[in-house]
Amino acid sequence: MFDRASLKSWWGTPLVGLLGGFLASQIGWPLPWMVGSLLAIILVRCLTPWQLTEIPGGRKCGQWIVGIGIGLHFTPGVMEQVLSHFGLISLAHWSPVCPPWSASG
Repeated sequence: MFDRASLKSWWGTPLVGLLGGFLASQIGWPLPWMVGSLLAIILVRCLTPWQLTEIPGGRKCGQWIVGIGIGLHFTPGVMEQVLSHFGLISLAHWSPVCPPWSASG
Protein backbone atom coordinates (compact mmCIF):
# COMPACT_ATOMS: atom_id res chain seq x y z
CA MET A 1 0.00 0.00 0.00
CA PHE A 2 2.74 2.48 0.98
CA ASP A 3 6.35 2.27 -0.01
CA ARG A 4 9.09 2.40 2.62
CA ALA A 5 10.26 5.88 1.59
CA SER A 6 6.86 7.45 2.21
CA LEU A 7 6.44 5.51 5.47
CA LYS A 8 9.76 6.84 6.77
CA SER A 9 8.75 10.43 6.00
CA TRP A 10 5.59 10.46 8.12
CA TRP A 11 5.97 7.82 10.85
CA GLY A 12 6.73 10.46 13.50
CA THR A 13 3.52 12.41 12.97
CA PRO A 14 1.15 9.91 14.64
CA LEU A 15 3.66 9.25 17.41
CA VAL A 16 3.99 12.94 18.28
CA GLY A 17 0.21 13.31 18.06
CA LEU A 18 -0.35 10.36 20.39
CA LEU A 19 2.12 11.75 22.90
CA GLY A 20 0.49 15.19 22.77
CA GLY A 21 -2.99 13.73 23.20
CA PHE A 22 -1.87 11.57 26.12
CA LEU A 23 -0.18 14.47 27.89
CA ALA A 24 -3.20 16.73 27.39
CA SER A 25 -5.50 14.05 28.80
CA GLN A 26 -3.25 13.69 31.85
CA ILE A 27 -3.33 17.46 32.40
CA GLY A 28 -7.11 17.48 32.09
CA TRP A 29 -7.54 19.69 29.02
CA PRO A 30 -10.89 19.67 27.21
CA LEU A 31 -10.81 17.68 23.95
CA PRO A 32 -7.33 16.42 24.83
CA TRP A 33 -6.86 14.06 21.90
CA MET A 34 -7.61 16.79 19.39
CA VAL A 35 -6.08 19.85 21.04
CA GLY A 36 -3.10 18.06 22.55
CA SER A 37 -2.12 16.27 19.37
CA LEU A 38 -2.44 19.41 17.25
CA LEU A 39 -0.44 21.48 19.71
CA ALA A 40 2.28 18.83 19.96
CA ILE A 41 2.69 18.66 16.19
CA ILE A 42 2.72 22.45 15.90
CA LEU A 43 5.37 22.75 18.62
CA VAL A 44 7.58 20.06 17.09
CA ARG A 45 7.36 21.63 13.63
CA CYS A 46 8.00 25.17 14.88
CA LEU A 47 10.60 24.58 17.58
CA THR A 48 12.70 21.71 16.23
CA PRO A 49 14.43 21.02 12.93
CA TRP A 50 12.31 17.85 12.58
CA GLN A 51 9.73 18.64 9.90
CA LEU A 52 6.86 16.23 10.37
CA THR A 53 4.96 15.46 7.19
CA GLU A 54 1.28 14.77 6.80
CA ILE A 55 -0.07 11.24 6.72
CA PRO A 56 -1.33 10.35 3.22
CA GLY A 57 -5.13 10.65 3.34
CA GLY A 58 -4.99 11.80 6.97
CA ARG A 59 -6.90 15.03 6.44
CA LYS A 60 -9.78 13.29 4.69
CA CYS A 61 -9.90 10.62 7.39
CA GLY A 62 -9.94 13.30 10.10
CA GLN A 63 -12.78 15.12 8.38
CA TRP A 64 -14.78 11.88 8.33
CA ILE A 65 -14.16 11.34 12.04
CA VAL A 66 -15.18 14.89 12.97
CA GLY A 67 -18.24 14.73 10.71
CA ILE A 68 -19.38 11.45 12.23
CA GLY A 69 -18.80 12.82 15.73
CA ILE A 70 -20.91 15.90 15.01
CA GLY A 71 -23.58 13.85 13.27
CA LEU A 72 -23.93 11.52 16.24
CA HIS A 73 -24.89 14.49 18.42
CA PHE A 74 -27.97 15.30 16.31
CA THR A 75 -30.59 14.02 18.72
CA PRO A 76 -34.31 14.71 18.24
CA GLY A 77 -33.99 17.71 20.57
CA VAL A 78 -31.16 19.18 18.51
CA MET A 79 -33.08 18.61 15.27
CA GLU A 80 -36.10 20.39 16.79
CA GLN A 81 -33.94 23.43 17.55
CA VAL A 82 -32.37 23.40 14.08
CA LEU A 83 -35.77 23.17 12.39
CA SER A 84 -37.20 25.94 14.57
CA HIS A 85 -34.37 28.24 13.39
CA PHE A 86 -34.30 26.97 9.81
CA GLY A 87 -35.33 30.31 8.30
CA LEU A 88 -32.50 32.18 10.02
CA ILE A 89 -30.02 29.46 9.08
CA SER A 90 -31.12 29.62 5.43
CA LEU A 91 -30.89 33.41 5.40
CA ALA A 92 -27.37 33.29 6.82
CA HIS A 93 -26.37 30.60 4.33
CA TRP A 94 -27.66 32.38 1.25
CA SER A 95 -26.68 35.93 2.16
CA PRO A 96 -23.31 37.15 0.91
CA VAL A 97 -20.54 37.43 3.47
CA CYS A 98 -19.70 40.93 2.30
CA PRO A 99 -22.66 42.58 0.61
CA PRO A 100 -21.84 44.88 -2.32
CA TRP A 101 -23.21 47.97 -0.55
CA SER A 102 -20.66 47.58 2.27
CA ALA A 103 -17.60 47.51 0.00
CA SER A 104 -15.32 50.47 0.34
CA GLY A 105 -13.42 51.76 -2.57
